[in-house]
Amino acid sequence: MQLDRQPYKDCDIAAARSFGCDIVQLKYDGWWSRIEIASGYIRFYSRTNRLFREVPIVDQDFRCTLIGEHMQGTQWSQLPEHLGRTYIFDCWQWADQSLLDVPYRDRYRIVRAALRYLPSTFTIVPCYPIAHGDSMWSNEVTTSGFEGLVFRRGSDDVSMTLYRHKLAVTATYSILGFVEGVGKFSTTLGSVLIGDDNGRPLFGENNEPATIGGGFSDDQRREIWDNQPLYLGRKFHAEGRKRFTSGLLRHPNFISWETTT
Repeated sequence: MQLDRQPYKDCDIAAARSFGCDIVQLKYDGWWSRIEIASGYIRFYSRTNRLFREVPIVDQDFRCTLIGEHMQGTQWSQLPEHLGRTYIFDCWQWADQSLLDVPYRDRYRIVRAALRYLPSTFTIVPCYPIAHGDSMWSNEVTTSGFEGLVFRRGSDDVSMTLYRHKLAVTATYSILGFVEGVGKFSTTLGSVLIGDDNGRPLFGENNEPATIGGGFSDDQRREIWDNQPLYLGRKFHAEGRKRFTSGLLRHPNFISWETTT
């Protein structure tokens, strides 16, 4: 079996139980990483197979492939308790042995064994019985910044679907301008420049004007682009995975117009 990443499906806790999941884990808000350890180095690869981090390791002979979340690239990951840490939850290769066909409960035991070879910045993601899922959602996800929950079947190999439930956050924004799309969206709306609920401009990275381009249908893109004066200043609701202190959402998408009374 060859695999670059595990398939996943979004669902809630009730659905995960109906699918036979018996394990729940907290989902950490960092960069998903395939961590290749060999020849005295720990190398971090992204979902697109890009090498983004490399550090030496003392044990030159230790070899394995771990899967985890490296705390980088998100606001939450910059908190002192998370900064520079890597939370590992799976192992796909141990020395010369592929573990892709091995049940998760056995792969997880190997993750535990791997910890003794790794720097102290590596931590294993705890597993809990799925019966704890509701309390973890209310006590950890909604209040402590975790991205959501992951549900597993302990008997599954790596090819089987992984289930997850992410926290969704909504916000209201005002349209302050329009950006033409590219490619298939040429001559239609690509994104809208946004302000807060009171019409004050919002800014993202490098102090650039904040935009939202996801969630609009093709018909909406044509309608908005062809009738911009009608939409300038109009308020809408967006949904994202997290709210930053700036008021912006992570991975935002348009969901609906604000109704006027």
